[in-house]
Amino acid sequence: MGDQCRGPNVSLSFCAELKDYYQIDDIFKKLVGSWYAKRPGYEFVSKTFLQQLLIAIMQNIKKKIATIQRL
Repeated sequence: MGDQCRGPNVSLSFCAELKDYYQIDDIFKKLVGSWYAKRPGYEFVSKTFLQQLLIAIMQNIKKKIATIQRL
């Protein structure tokens, strides 16, 4: 995700929000892979990965906020 944050269509503030994005990147890759594979049940699997991705992003942002508040 670090390289994608340098593109013209991505807000710098959005990319700055995610500190440890390896888990998020992994879930995103699984989401995209399951969507493009089109195996039986891919819609349900993709929906599940999307939910996991959103939860991971929220947890990442909460950790960042907690770290800032401790300072």
